[in-house]
Amino acid sequence: AIVDQDATGFMWTIARWIAIALPSTFINSTIRFLEKRLALAFRTNLTTFFQEKYMAKLAYYRVRADSRIAVVDQRLTDDITKLSAETAHLYNHLTKPCLDVLLVAYSLLQFNLRAQGPATKAGKRSLWTAIAPLLFGCGVIGVSMTVLRWMSPQFGKQAAARSQAEGHYRATQSRVVTYAEEIAFLRGEAVEIAHLDTAYAAVVKQEELSAWSRLYFVTIEQFFLKYVWNAAGSIMVALPQLYKVNSTVSERAMSYTENSKLLTDAADAIERLLSAQKEIHELSGYVDRVHELDCVLSDMHAGVIQTGASSKTLTLPGDESGPATLLVGQTAIFLEKVSLSTPTGEVLTNPLSFRIEAGQHTFISGPNGVGKSTLLRVIAGLCDAVGASGTIGQPTGMMVLPQRPYLATGSLRAQVLYPTSVEAATAHGWGDAEVQGALDRSGLGSVTKREGGLDAVREWADVLSGGERQQLAIARLVLHRPKFAMLDECTSAMTAENETHSFQLVKSLGTTLFTVAHQPTLRNFHTHELLFDGVGGCVHRLLPVTPSA
Repeated sequence: AIVDQDATGFMWTIARWIAIALPSTFINSTIRFLEKRLALAFRTNLTTFFQEKYMAKLAYYRVRADSRIAVVDQRLTDDITKLSAETAHLYNHLTKPCLDVLLVAYSLLQFNLRAQGPATKAGKRSLWTAIAPLLFGCGVIGVSMTVLRWMSPQFGKQAAARSQAEGHYRATQSRVVTYAEEIAFLRGEAVEIAHLDTAYAAVVKQEELSAWSRLYFVTIEQFFLKYVWNAAGSIMVALPQLYKVNSTVSERAMSYTENSKLLTDAADAIERLLSAQKEIHELSGYVDRVHELDCVLSDMHAGVIQTGASSKTLTLPGDESGPATLLVGQTAIFLEKVSLSTPTGEVLTNPLSFRIEAGQHTFISGPNGVGKSTLLRVIAGLCDAVGASGTIGQPTGMMVLPQRPYLATGSLRAQVLYPTSVEAATAHGWGDAEVQGALDRSGLGSVTKREGGLDAVREWADVLSGGERQQLAIARLVLHRPKFAMLDECTSAMTAENETHSFQLVKSLGTTLFTVAHQPTLRNFHTHELLFDGVGGCVHRLLPVTPSA
């Protein structure tokens, strides 16, 4: 319209362009919106799947001993988020440029055919001259992408290495937060700074490697995009004009201009495809990390734990190197032909066989490192024991109190009720009186008034002292009234008076004690003793003792 000085036609063209722009803008915005929704849907599905798998069959506990994943929370959060976002983004970056390339190629072919005029005896040559530029361009693109793919750095492995370094740095920072008091007591700031600097140096190293790799690759990429492809585009535009007959200078100029615009659009689309190729490489790194997480969790469900170079192979006589069978819902605690072992596979004891009936309060003693706490974990089902023909009896109504009680998120009421939820407590008939009664009997009745009531929400790990946290665990036991209680140094932070009161209280509930402790005075609250002497491996004996409490 401008060449023909047609003002009306020009205005109509602008009007049509504006009319097309309105829905086009909405469509582009909708594509971005749908991309975000798609990424969120991917993330939701993956997160739900892995959270359920992570929390099933004690995988969250067992994965700590596996050497393949150092920071599992990063895999469950950052890696899944990045994988979801990159996957959703890749769909848009692949489909739209591919469609643009096809449309531009079709438009260019149609334009070249129209430029040849009506079919003549030279029609075959005219068709060839229309197709030849496209074939030449495809050849140049194919060769360029092959060279770029051959010279491309391993972006996938670099992305995985960056994530691993970031995870290690974050885990090092988390250790400072978790053990802040212990570090402060020992004035270990210099050592911790060295650890943090080392972890951050690994992050910097990976980022610099990625930056240099991108500089190297982008330099080669830009050479092809700006020079090789421009030269190829000039040849593609020139070919139809060189063989065009009976045309004026203005016609050839208009044809060259329109062809150049089409090639510019095609180059932009192909550049986006190349960018998508790099994204695919990085995406493969996140896919590998998430896939490894899936494999490790599956191994945790199957009881397969890899501990790296330090792992040892269990060797027992005959065919007894397999895991023992855990029998739940029993009336007593028992082991039959079962050996205890460490997570690395080192056998701690000879095959053990004993039975603890209800009412036989048993005190477990022996030197450090002989398997006392391991015995509790085996009975609780947290780790496997050795003995293919052996059995482990786990009684119904059993509760375990570790040395460091777990404090849940929520109110004081939620702490006492744990692991029962506040909603489920209503069905049990546990109201304010029952919860407060458990606190009173354990010696923590004053905490309710001090902290503002049962529904007060605090960071309880900071509010309660070590002894109070252990008394809170006793309050949980008082409320739930288990038939068996396995106590692993669960009163070590209490005063002697509170410790004596706690053991007397638990016995008065009718709960059978199965206790690991180093205080010899606690034998007085038990009727039997399980002794590990640590001589020549591990020898077990079940000895009756005379109680004085």
